[in-house]
Amino acid sequence: MAEGFRCKQFFVAHDACAMKVGTDSLILGSWAKADNAQRILDIGTGTGLLTLMLMQKAPDLAYATAIDIDENAVKQAKENVRCSPWASRITVLHGNITCFPLEQKYDVIIANPPYFTGRGAPTSAYQHATEARLSARLDEGLSATQLLQVVDRALDHSGIFYCVYPASRDPEIRLAASEHHLNLISRLSISATQGSEPYLYGYEMGRENRPTIFSSLAIRDREHQYTQAYRQLCKDYYLHF
Repeated sequence: MAEGFRCKQFFVAHDACAMKVGTDSLILGSWAKADNAQRILDIGTGTGLLTLMLMQKAPDLAYATAIDIDENAVKQAKENVRCSPWASRITVLHGNITCFPLEQKYDVIIANPPYFTGRGAPTSAYQHATEARLSARLDEGLSATQLLQVVDRALDHSGIFYCVYPASRDPEIRLAASEHHLNLISRLSISATQGSEPYLYGYEMGRENRPTIFSSLAIRDREHQYTQAYRQLCKDYYLHF
């Protein structure tokens, strides 16, 4: 868990607008591009972290829509957005994205989607999460196929979709993407330490059909210090980098 989070002059940590910053979301938000974005959609926004990270990169005229099924998360996201410099350009909504009426196309869509395929998964997350948050994070609440169906419906013809999934689910994710007219533009292999197997993949998808770019990132070195690559990727958001 990161200790602090900054966005330009906006800092959210350990105060009235406290924001929990997970490593996976931090990597995803740092890796995703939004330099030319005009319309951003954050699916399963949680506390609004990814929306705020992308708005930091986006042009001054960009607008973002953030949606989550968890009412308490939406309340926290609204408060974090209110504290930010982009409050007038971010809309936070409560609802189920699979049946939500999306009236426009988005040129950047981002999601840190549900990972877990059941409540018996070996993770401490189940010991600490509320029932509402469990429903939002379980794959049974929003499957990969359902997510990619939404993306297919909402993504502009030249738009880009970013997400992360466990490395073990790579064949499933890539198949679901192809079935919903999405091509893999790039894939980031994320490992906890140098030399270890990746535990997570970052995906960049779009309509354009071109050779996939593969890259990798180790979070810590063998001395358990953050790697230079990780520091470089996330330096705009970590207070102590």
